[in-house]
Amino acid sequence: MVLVVDDEYLIRWSLGERLRQEGLNVVEVGSGAEARARLDATVGVVVLDVKLPDADGLVLLAEFQRSHPGVAVIMITAHGNDDMADEAVAMGARGFLRKPFDVEELTRMVVAAQRDVLH
Repeated sequence: MVLVVDDEYLIRWSLGERLRQEGLNVVEVGSGAEARARLDATVGVVVLDVKLPDADGLVLLAEFQRSHPGVAVIMITAHGNDDMADEAVAMGARGFLRKPFDVEELTRMVVAAQRDVLH
């Protein structure tokens, strides 16, 4: 399953719809609290916004790496820079994309990550 975490509804919805076209099971949430509550062993990939109203995405990344070490996390943000991207990848993020991003590029990243998680 793919967990899409972003406080912007249209981003969640459009990503969810595109990933479902690839045959993926997708759950969309809009906050860090919802992400923490929804992350479980069925989630293989998390698409995680860096800036959430109630959480820092890098803090969530660290939490998710500790609690679910097999989960692949792809970070997205409108506010990032190269240092933040480097930090996220060093912390274990599978990828880092800046908004506005190419939906097809993100889709390819998620599909590849999901395939790797399953094997």
